[in-house]
Amino acid sequence: MTGEETFRRLTWDHVERLGIPPSPVRDAFFALAGYLDSHPKGGLLALASGAYRSLEKELAEFYRPRSPLELQVETLRAERELAAMLNTEFSPVKFAATDFEPTPQTPTDLGESLGYNDRGRAVRRLLRRGFPEHEKGALWSPLTPSQINYVKAHLASRR
Repeated sequence: MTGEETFRRLTWDHVERLGIPPSPVRDAFFALAGYLDSHPKGGLLALASGAYRSLEKELAEFYRPRSPLELQVETLRAERELAAMLNTEFSPVKFAATDFEPTPQTPTDLGESLGYNDRGRAVRRLLRRGFPEHEKGALWSPLTPSQINYVKAHLASRR
């Protein structure tokens, strides 16, 4: 890391890139980053650094984008494992077309998916702050994956 680069800044970069929403796990990730920033040398540094790297890797895997087919396979696999563990049978999970919402293309769509009914105002306000190079007055659609992840990382869901 360079002079101004801190674990906290790296953590924000990671959270924004993956679109990790506010959660206790994300809070623990930031707490660990704060510990690493405040203790540049010490006995627990290697342990904390290893825990940080481990958590970073797990979060990247958990929040990576998945296709609808991957989601179905993971659900069916978990169902089978649970049935085997409990030695019982479950009725199969039925998937509807609405179970896999398309990627939001506009700030309004993204806001609605997060539970906001303000026609995308909260999303656009956040995007202007996070992407200042965007031409003022230009449309935000279609949204890029990095813009969607940035909003999900910084705007709490109302659902």
